[in-house]
Formats: sequence, C-alpha cells, structure tokens
Amino acid sequence: MGKHGMQRRVYKNADPVFDTVLGKFRKEARLAAEQKRSMAAFRVLATCRKIISIAGYRLASGLVIEDKKTGARYGRY
Repeated sequence: MGKHGMQRRVYKNADPVFDTVLGKFRKEARLAAEQKRSMAAFRVLATCRKIISIAGYRLASGLVIEDKKTGARYGRY
C-alpha cells in the first residue's frame, strides 16, 4: 500500500480467478440443493408406497410428485 491507501486499479478491477472459483462454488451449491430436494421427493414416494403396502393395498398406477417451484417431476409416470 502506498502513502494514500490502495491504488484505484486494485479495488476497481475484480480478481478473475476469484470470480471463476466463486461461480463454480455457487453452481455446485445449487446442484447439491437441487439433489437434496429431489431425494426428499423420492423418500416421500417410497414412504407412500410402503404405507399403501402395509395397509394391504397395491399401487395400480404411477405416483408422481411435481415440485411447485421448479416444475420437476419425480416418480413413475
């Protein structure tokens, strides 16, 4: 640092390496969250099938769950 603090170019120009790494980190975090949400849907489906089976019934057609936020569908169509 100079006598009057950091130079203008230091704080005006972003670090491209940091931006790249941050972008990859955010993408991985988003994908992990989506995967966690999809696993929750599959757990609900498995639980519903188990309850139906325990009650003495069988599932005649597909059971589908649709995510309201993303529109992703889980289960057998």
